[in-house]
Amino acid sequence: MHQKMIQKQTQTQQLSLSQQRSLEVLRMSEAQLQEAIKELCEQNPFVEYHQNKDLNEWIEEGFAAPVSWKEDLYRQLNTNGKIFDPTICSFIIETLNEKGMFVDSEEESIAYLNCSKERWKAALEQVQSLDPAGIGARNQSECIILQLDRKKETFASHLLKKYGKEKEPLSWKEIARKEGVNQKRIEEALDSIRSCSLYPNLQEASEKEEILMISSPNSRHAKQLNLEVLLGSFLYGKKIKLHYRF
Repeated sequence: MHQKMIQKQTQTQQLSLSQQRSLEVLRMSEAQLQEAIKELCEQNPFVEYHQNKDLNEWIEEGFAAPVSWKEDLYRQLNTNGKIFDPTICSFIIETLNEKGMFVDSEEESIAYLNCSKERWKAALEQVQSLDPAGIGARNQSECIILQLDRKKETFASHLLKKYGKEKEPLSWKEIARKEGVNQKRIEEALDSIRSCSLYPNLQEASEKEEILMISSPNSRHAKQLNLEVLLGSFLYGKKIKLHYRF
């Protein structure tokens, strides 16, 4: 009697727990699904389900319900495919004020979270990369810069970073000379800065504008004042709207 050893190669697929649960849901009838949702609501206080409503009506209402801008930030974080720190990102989002700005102390926040400055910086940059542009900015100047960077207006962003904090704002000609560019390039950059908002574009955000009347847009005084207002007003928490009188 001869014994033979036969080697066979088989391939099997093992379903993960989430895949198994998905299959279980797909096999459920509508009545079973409603019962499963009811049990889920009893276990999870954040899930609401009204039994007297039809399942399809409940789903439609869920999709039609208005989403707050903070909820939208969470949605973006969880769907953009990037790895993020949920603890720090959630802390930043929940700490944003009604205008979408982060105005709390970073040092105190880092100490409270017991995290490194590197982790904090990475999480803040992730929140600031979300929409609308300017979200999570720590001041109005940074909000403008975030919008300019999103538009790839690198030269305008560079001007605001370099000259926006000057105690004595420089004239157009002085900045053009320092940057080695002509006046037209400076004017184009200022137009880009003007197109931005002091706050992220949220419904809750509101802007206060101060009206300033000057004689003519072509005068030397007007150009000097225009630049000082654009670069300097961001430091004092107000937006200036220029009206020219001829």
